[in-house]
Amino acid sequence: MNVTGAQSIQSTYNVYDRQSSKPATQLSSRKPDQTDSVTFSNEATAMGYTYSEEAMALCLPDWYSQMSPDVVNKNLSDHEIGTPYIETKSYEFSQLPSEDQTSISEYRNTLLTFFQEEVKNLCGDGQNSYANIRNSTELKDAVMARFNSDANATQLIERMKELGQLEADVA
Repeated sequence: MNVTGAQSIQSTYNVYDRQSSKPATQLSSRKPDQTDSVTFSNEATAMGYTYSEEAMALCLPDWYSQMSPDVVNKNLSDHEIGTPYIETKSYEFSQLPSEDQTSISEYRNTLLTFFQEEVKNLCGDGQNSYANIRNSTELKDAVMARFNSDANATQLIERMKELGQLEADVA
């Protein structure tokens, strides 16, 4: 694994002195194009695979990102990290009128609330775990039923479509 992109000529980092048990700050000169190399031990690599499987079981369902407003979705494959701020979704969101920002935030909060409540409903009896229902149609249908039965939530979905934040076929 290579770590690149030193952003400044000098960077500060902390070193822990085991003998005095006090952190010491040191200054390091770096070239902006310098590449660092990181090597993981076999034990760390083995832990990574286990963690990765556990982390995947706790991820949001695939359909959740389709329900999320486009302006707030962070897609790391689009290289958002490290790009100039003016090219990011955060910048795009900051340029929207405040009433649109409020609508998007309210929609995101409603989606998250409905999602969390339905996960709790489906897992509350102990028969299911989140990992088992995460990508189930039962969970998605339950969340969509909440949106369809709530007039304000339905209006929020329509507003997101008007703003171009959701695909027309959502809900």
